[in-house]
Amino acid sequence: MTLESHWRRLNRAYDHIQTLDRSIQRWLDSDAYRVVKEHDPEIRRTAYVARIGTIPDDWPDLVGEAVHNMRSALDHLAFALNAEGYADAHNGAAIPAERENKSSFPIFGNVSQAGVPMDGAKAFKSSTSYRDMPAGAVSVIEQLQPYKRGKDFRLDPLWAIHELSRVDKHRIDLGVSASLPQQSIDSIHFEAVTEAALGAGGPVYDGKELSYWVIPEGYKEPDADLNFTRSVAFGETTPLWNQPVVATLKGVRDYLRFKVAFPLDSFL
Repeated sequence: MTLESHWRRLNRAYDHIQTLDRSIQRWLDSDAYRVVKEHDPEIRRTAYVARIGTIPDDWPDLVGEAVHNMRSALDHLAFALNAEGYADAHNGAAIPAERENKSSFPIFGNVSQAGVPMDGAKAFKSSTSYRDMPAGAVSVIEQLQPYKRGKDFRLDPLWAIHELSRVDKHRIDLGVSASLPQQSIDSIHFEAVTEAALGAGGPVYDGKELSYWVIPEGYKEPDADLNFTRSVAFGETTPLWNQPVVATLKGVRDYLRFKVAFPLDSFL
């Protein structure tokens, strides 16, 4: 049996995510992203500094291809539902071209593409992208809309794929970067500290000082280390800045499979 096109695209997205994941792991296992402990005995200052090499050129492409296939899967599913609903309502007739061209999977939050606040529920009701779908499918899709989350609509997986696709298609590559690593302290005992910063925020770049401490004269230097968990996140120019790339894409794809595609397949 041939898979429906929306399932083929979701499977293709998974392939791209897996390829990206393996590439990221190879990069992290190399010396491309290190956290180096640097000590200046004269001023008794210890710092942890990020040393980051070149990000592989194909990462933005792999992210973009995964995103494109996931958004395309939604639109293919929407077309199949519109075609099914039209055929049911018109004695098996094929959906006309003018209706076919307006078919898409609706995704509405509470802001417009220009970032202006709007009523997502009203925008959904006025959309014609789903007008030929079976009523039950429309009801399912309406309940999945990001605007249902109120002010938290940006946390919705459908909104995430909508925004990532919009940026990748119309503006720039979906940039990725080394993310600020999580850190933990290993057996640290300070007798005195005159200055310290643990867990500095913001984007990570080569040479960024992540943490430091200064021990005054007359006090013993602590026998301690900071342990860092490194990862790769979406870059500053993307809607999901600093969110982990692979975990986010996998989470969105799983949501589309189990919360969107499987329930809507019952109407085909």
